Amino acid sequence: MNNGLGGRSEVEYGQPHPCPNPWQYPPTTGWDTRGLDCYFVTTNQEIINGTWNYYSEVYAKWLVMSVTDIDLVGGSPEQVTSYSYGGTGETLRVEPGRALTAYCGWYLTTVLDVKRVHGERFAVLSGGTHHLRTPVTKGHDQPLAVLPRSGEGEDGPVTLVGRLCTPKDVFARHVTAALAVGDVVAFAMAGAYAWNISHHDFLMHPKPEFHYLS
Repeated sequence: MNNGLGGRSEVEYGQPHPCPNPWQYPPTTGWDTRGLDCYFVTTNQEIINGTWNYYSEVYAKWLVMSVTDIDLVGGSPEQVTSYSYGGTGETLRVEPGRALTAYCGWYLTTVLDVKRVHGERFAVLSGGTHHLRTPVTKGHDQPLAVLPRSGEGEDGPVTLVGRLCTPKDVFARHVTAALAVGDVVAFAMAGAYAWNISHHDFLMHPKPEFHYLS
């Protein structure tokens, strides 16, 4: 599924607990607690010669096994989220709101400095995780795209950090990108759990501007 903003999500489906093959008629009770990836539906019932006769169908359930988020613009590493399912007593909860809005926001910030510390290259950005706290909260590298201004950026592994006085102010570690001072970095998937969970007034740094496109 392409999101229209330079990314694609690939979903893998599976059945970790498939129904018996050949099919066995389910018990009259306890069907919902068997923990199988299928469900039983009674489509009709009638009395024949004084006995109830039931007509039913069995439908398979295909579960999400993994979701791979692919950056088609900036070349950031793929982010794979895997799911496991237990049997009886397990509950799956999904958050459709984030799935709808995460791809609808981008966070743009400017490169202030590119330097090496103990042989490792860092790009210091004008923003910080007080604007986009998602990578700190989730513990991942935020997908990004570079909008070069000069085309003179050195290509190679780089860690992108903000300008806050905390070691947690990190957007992405050891990602491959060509960056130079003045370049703009656009972080994708900033439409959910981004600004609204961040520390807005951290050391009284200015807040970002918001622009809405329709």
